[in-house]
Amino acid sequence: MRTLNLAPAITLVACFHLLTFASGAKAGPTLIVNITDSSVVGDIVTVKVQATSEAGITKVEFSVDDQIKSTSLKAPYEYKWDTVDEEEGRHTLIINAYDGAGSASTKRIKVEVDNELSKGVKPHAEKAFKLFREDDYDGTLLEGRKAHKIDMANLEAIQALAAGRSGARIESGNRR
Repeated sequence: MRTLNLAPAITLVACFHLLTFASGAKAGPTLIVNITDSSVVGDIVTVKVQATSEAGITKVEFSVDDQIKSTSLKAPYEYKWDTVDEEEGRHTLIINAYDGAGSASTKRIKVEVDNELSKGVKPHAEKAFKLFREDDYDGTLLEGRKAHKIDMANLEAIQALAAGRSGARIESGNRR
């Protein structure tokens, strides 16, 4: 039987805590995010972050599944997350905030992406055509992209996507 002497390890941990306290190290930025764990998200979601620190915030990074998607250098700290580009299912939204003192904070939020792709092409294509008739070209494009993602060879999906793309040209004044 061996006896382990844990005193050096305990002393090391205590010294680390004393050094942290003595150096005046402060906690990283405080983060408040408008999306919570277990949220179900779809379409284009605006992720809003309130980041505060006595040292001032230098940047906020938005990542999905450890891939940086956007960096915001000044308030308001927001990212428009186009979930249609993601696979349906669980994803981790990661917010990193950095302050002027060199401190950082991270918030990891597990979400479920559901763009209702399991419904098939027809409902998305029909909705795209309805939105096109109502001059809602952003909605048309979004629904057309969903239909096309489900089945790129489907004629209705191709037409829905084309309607969305042509509507975007009309809206921007590039009529053809």
